Amino acid sequence: MKTEFYLKYKTSVPKGLPKYAELREIIRSAIMDEYWKNGEKIPNERKISDITSFSLGTVQKAFRDLVSEGVVERRQGHGSFVSLDKTQMTDPWHFRFSEGLNKEPLKVYPNVRFKKKIIRQDNWAKLLEPTEGRLIQIDRTVAIEDRFKIYSKFYLSEKKFERLIEKSNKELESENIKTILHHEFNVHFSNISQTFQCVTFPDQICEPLEVESGTTGMLMEIFAYSNQKRTIYYQKVYIPPNDLKLIVTDSVKVPDLWR
Repeated sequence: MKTEFYLKYKTSVPKGLPKYAELREIIRSAIMDEYWKNGEKIPNERKISDITSFSLGTVQKAFRDLVSEGVVERRQGHGSFVSLDKTQMTDPWHFRFSEGLNKEPLKVYPNVRFKKKIIRQDNWAKLLEPTEGRLIQIDRTVAIEDRFKIYSKFYLSEKKFERLIEKSNKELESENIKTILHHEFNVHFSNISQTFQCVTFPDQICEPLEVESGTTGMLMEIFAYSNQKRTIYYQKVYIPPNDLKLIVTDSVKVPDLWR
């Protein structure tokens, strides 16, 4: 574990700052200088306290500021990491997690893992009316602020929505895919169905979610329908155990494209 950062960067901050702010700026300087790179784990707070002589409380306060500013992210059970460049999704719908009643949903940060054309002959795939079974699949991990990640698999017809796969990852991360379908493909949604089931996550889901192999969590399956009663997309969302509330329906905040 790296320990020399304090000696290297302690002279880079202004004098006279409160102790927590001094440490915050030392850590920020190290990150800006790529001493720790994007996504790299930072020594834990106890270790930072040991090597800098700042009290644990001071270190914790410095980290709280860095997390609040988005410079550092905490991953439950894994520690603190340099934040990756993240784009917040506007108007999330299926991914709205809240700490309680009458509280705003937490911010959502998707990351496209891949988008590709596939062939599937499953019963659910046939509902999407693919030509010769050809579909578009978009896989994303979605960070719910710094609490946890969920995994989304999104499927739709290649013939109807081929241009969607040409979208950049940034576009697919910053905007709700349903909003893109509405504005660029003139899709008007009339109904959705959502089912929930407790399942054991496959290892290929556990790894990107940074949860233990064999984790049991919630699988949410979603079908969305147009006002012509056609199935527009099918989505599978893997949700690990967490202490937040998932907002499944909220008539007050239904997007215009659902009205």
